[in-house]
Amino acid sequence: MNGVFSAYSGRPFTLTASGASLNMPHNQQTPDQVKDTVDIFGNVGDAGTYFDTSAFKRVTAVRFGNVGRNTMRGPGQRNLDLSLFRTVKLRPTVDLQFRAEGFNITNTPHFSNPNGNVNSSNFGKILSTDSSWAMGRSRQFRFGFRLGF
Repeated sequence: MNGVFSAYSGRPFTLTASGASLNMPHNQQTPDQVKDTVDIFGNVGDAGTYFDTSAFKRVTAVRFGNVGRNTMRGPGQRNLDLSLFRTVKLRPTVDLQFRAEGFNITNTPHFSNPNGNVNSSNFGKILSTDSSWAMGRSRQFRFGFRLGF
């Protein structure tokens, strides 16, 4: 029997805003942070926003916002994979191994980063799961046999 437990802090992401006031094509605008700290609520989907969106506002003057790149972090992720192996000797030189593997045993959802666009109606909301191969999958089981000779 073996297992792998993984725990990751949230991935960083950048808050963005409309760059119309800059009149500088291909430059990314960021919003202004108007509160000293940003509260993390941890809500997902229709339950509300992941963080306090009132801590940020759009920039309307001809300047860049005061929020830096990758200053926010999305939700952390935890994952547990387990495997069970059983080997049976069929002959002195032949082994048969049964393998049962389970990925994301706890079936924990792995959420993507919140929407970081201040101009979006979904600003601060998490509306999807992480689609990367390793962390985005739901619970899966795999069974197999291995013949060694």
